[in-house]
Amino acid sequence: MKGWWLGKLTFLQYNLVKNPKFKVQSSNQVQMSKLRQYLTFELDLNFELMVLNLKLLAKRFLSRRIRALAKTSVFAIIHPILLLNFLFMANDLRKEHTVVLVKPDGVQRGLVGEIISRFEKAGLKLVALKMVWVDEALVAKHYPDARTELLEGMGKKTLDTYAKYGKDPKEELGTMDPLAIGKMINQWNIDFLTSGPVVAMILEGVHAIDNVRMITGNTLPAFAAPGTIRGDYSIDSPALANANRRAVHNMVHASGNPEEAKYEEELWFQEKDIQSYKRTDEEVMFGA
Repeated sequence: MKGWWLGKLTFLQYNLVKNPKFKVQSSNQVQMSKLRQYLTFELDLNFELMVLNLKLLAKRFLSRRIRALAKTSVFAIIHPILLLNFLFMANDLRKEHTVVLVKPDGVQRGLVGEIISRFEKAGLKLVALKMVWVDEALVAKHYPDARTELLEGMGKKTLDTYAKYGKDPKEELGTMDPLAIGKMINQWNIDFLTSGPVVAMILEGVHAIDNVRMITGNTLPAFAAPGTIRGDYSIDSPALANANRRAVHNMVHASGNPEEAKYEEELWFQEKDIQSYKRTDEEVMFGA
């Protein structure tokens, strides 16, 4: 009997989400009453608390269309099941995504397999992968000029590097303005990422963003720790890169935070590119 009710819930959930005009007929009121009773007593759910939690969750995660549905009385009947689904996804630490790009230098040096192997051996799951030679229009979205605060920070670090090595940035770069220098470096990054094939991937796993960045190492290979990808396979430095008016060849890009990871995932991939599967070692590593 429980299976029938869950089937009914699934049917209602699908129609309400897919068809905003879907209505529960008056002849089904008895069934709705039983559904509410089942949710309240069989699953021992606190209905009012679920309503509050759904609204909070919807505000952060759901589309405008779903949020509008959440206000309707019909949707309120089945929202606990939806809420449980969203809570499960939100709290599953193993599902965090991050975007990694093996840049043209990593591809041309034949390090793609080694780089992917580092991540997989750590327990991160590869859920999307492709090789592309992208144009400047896409890369300009990856490195947008609108990030003035970040670009200015890059410029200040560059000035610090020049001061450290006793060089004159005005002589080499033609300016002392941090923002102008940051924009210059940003363009070098765009030129570099469009100079050859790039391998783009999405990795999934526990604290994927932070773990990938630790495995990758310091952005500047000359200062990356041994054992990291950049520390083991490059010694390029910003001083040399600036002198040659080019980007630092650091082989890999990795998302820096959840917002950046989400933005880059949508920029580089379509939903159909992302796969879901279970690795054979997941039970051993995570107990599930």
